[in-house]
Amino acid sequence: MIVRLMREVREPGGSGPWNGMYALQQLLRSRAPDWLEIGGDPSDDELCWFWNWQDIDLVLEWINRRLPFLLGPNVIFAWSGNPGGGHGEKEILETPSCRAFMCHSAWYADLIRGALGPRSTAKIICWPYPIWAQPAGPEPDEHDVLIVDKSSGGRVLLEAAIRANFPNAATVRYGAFARQELYELARRSRTCVYLCDDESGGLATAEIMLAGCPVIGIERGAPFVLSGSTGFRVEQLAPDPVLHAIRTCHNFDRQKVRAAAQRIFDGDRIARAVIEALEYFRCPPAPSMNDSSVPNLGAPVESALS
Repeated sequence: MIVRLMREVREPGGSGPWNGMYALQQLLRSRAPDWLEIGGDPSDDELCWFWNWQDIDLVLEWINRRLPFLLGPNVIFAWSGNPGGGHGEKEILETPSCRAFMCHSAWYADLIRGALGPRSTAKIICWPYPIWAQPAGPEPDEHDVLIVDKSSGGRVLLEAAIRANFPNAATVRYGAFARQELYELARRSRTCVYLCDDESGGLATAEIMLAGCPVIGIERGAPFVLSGSTGFRVEQLAPDPVLHAIRTCHNFDRQKVRAAAQRIFDGDRIARAVIEALEYFRCPPAPSMNDSSVPNLGAPVESALS
C-alpha cells in the first residue's frame, strides 16, 4: 500500500508546523522507500497521512468513505481545554478509520488518549519535528534571561519579578519576532523563560535549546525540556519557582545544552522513526494483536539522551 503524505512543503514558511514539516519532508525525500509519496492527489487504495488542520474537511470525507488514514502531528485540539470540541474533532476521535495519531509530546498524547471514542483503534506515537536549518551554538552572553511571552493574557507580574532580580533581561512577544531573531537572542542568553501553558509542538523551544540556551517552562508549555539537561521544568509559572530555576540554569554549560538538544532533534533518528512507523501502519498486523506488537515507534525524547 502506498502511503501519501498530503501537502508537499518545498520551502520554509511562517509557522512552526510548516517549518517542521519542511525539515521532515526534506529528510524523507532523501530516504523515501518506494511506497512513500509526498504531495499529489490521494487515491482510495492509498494510506493518506494528513498533517495540516486545513485538510480537516478532506479527513471527514475519508471518514465518511471509511478509508484508512494517519493524522498529525497535532492537527486537532486547537485548545487543549476543549478536546473534541473543534470542527470535525468528535468524528476523528471516534472513527475506526484512523490508524494512528502522531504528536510531539507525552502530555499531548495523554490528551488524545483520554478523548478517543470506544470505536477508535488508533495508536498514538510521539516524535519531534527535526529542525532545519539548525541555529548555530552559543555566543558570549549578553542577557541573563530571555523572556519569551506566548501566554494568552501576558504575565506582567512574573515578568516584573524576573526583571527585578535580573535587570539584564530581554523580552520577545509571540508573533512579534522573526525566527532568526529569536534564536540569535537565545545564542546570547544564559537561559530562557518560556511563558506558555498550551504548546503541543514546541519548535521555538527546540531552536532556543539548539542555540545552547536552557529553557524554563511547564510541561504543557515547554514539552521538550529535560530538567538538568536542556533546561528546568517548573510546576507553575510563578515567581519563586521560576527565579530558582533561572539561578539553577545559570550554572549550566551551554555547549552541553546544545549537544543534548542536537541528540533529541537528530534528523536521522527522527526520519528512521517516522519511516518505521509508516511501514508498520501501512501493513499492520491482525486486529487481534495487542499493543506489544507495535514497535517502539518514535522513541520518547528522553531516550535520545540515553
